[in-house]
Amino acid sequence: MDMADQISKLQAELEEAETDLQQSLSEVNQRVEAAALRPRAENAIKRHPVAAVCASAAAGFVIGNSESKLALAGALALGIFLGFKFGSETGEGS
Repeated sequence: MDMADQISKLQAELEEAETDLQQSLSEVNQRVEAAALRPRAENAIKRHPVAAVCASAAAGFVIGNSESKLALAGALALGIFLGFKFGSETGEGS
């Protein structure tokens, strides 16, 4: 094997290692992001239990009563209101 073959072989191995490293780093970043999102939802529920119950009740009502468009609109409006309420209050505490 001459020097040029060895160099091209090493370059190919280096490129493969770089690709593997980028994939591993991407997987780690995805896991970190997923772990970072989990506690935020738990903290919001702990801070605002009544609003969380109302939001889950509205979601359950929408799922259980999908025949009435008025009920759907009301539950959607309630969900939007609670979403803004959660968003504004949790944004201040960060």
